[in-house]
Amino acid sequence: MKNLIRYCFPLIILLFIASCSDNKDEETKGVPLQTAEGISKVDLSARGEWKLMIGYIYSYSTSASDYNFSIDKNKIMVLSPKDQPFLFDRSYKEGDTGYAPLWLVSKDYTTRTKTSPAPPVYPNIKDQSTAQKFFNADALCCNYQSTVSPHIKELVFTHANALLEFETEGLPDNAKIEVYNYGRITPLRDSNNTNRYKAIAVANREYGPSAITITIDNKSYIAFISEGSLEADTHYTFKVKPDMEAKEFVITDLTKTKWSEQ
Repeated sequence: MKNLIRYCFPLIILLFIASCSDNKDEETKGVPLQTAEGISKVDLSARGEWKLMIGYIYSYSTSASDYNFSIDKNKIMVLSPKDQPFLFDRSYKEGDTGYAPLWLVSKDYTTRTKTSPAPPVYPNIKDQSTAQKFFNADALCCNYQSTVSPHIKELVFTHANALLEFETEGLPDNAKIEVYNYGRITPLRDSNNTNRYKAIAVANREYGPSAITITIDNKSYIAFISEGSLEADTHYTFKVKPDMEAKEFVITDLTKTKWSEQ
């Protein structure tokens, strides 16, 4: 009996330590987000095949989780995580005020997944030369900052990026027009008025000023739209004109309105 106790006692101690370790791991995890309900002023009907992600899709160091969801016109129901759920920061317990970024994006908007070791920081929206590619660049988001709970409600999804609509004047037919944002974006050109363009550009990111680039006979010009980041859910309209005295191009007639309210 003494020998049995002598051999079993260390095993009991190890099991106790393992149990304590498991409990501690559970305590250090954040509250898992399981379901959510939200609305948008945007008609979501054409986005049923998109991805619903919760987490930090632009970050290298943190992850985002994919969720099952359903859409009914401007309403969205986040039904369940496809794999691991998003966890609120572990410093918060249920009932505290916490933060969760929710994203509704096209399938090709980002390849960011829960298991990606080094996901891309930039969205895949550089080519907006067709109506479908332009539409796919229109990410919607909700930056939830309220009660920490596995089930959250009353979310409002708005445009995560900025809409640029502009018209060029005094340019030759061979001029190449691009939007400079986090890189060069090919805008959608109006087939009925080839001097009109539109593009969706990343907002609220530290990429520096945004601009229109004009290339004529291998010479490039830059007309700056903003000094800093573009504003999310904002519709910018303006004209791009040559300044003959300065031998450069300038932005004129710039207006800003709330995109989601149009």
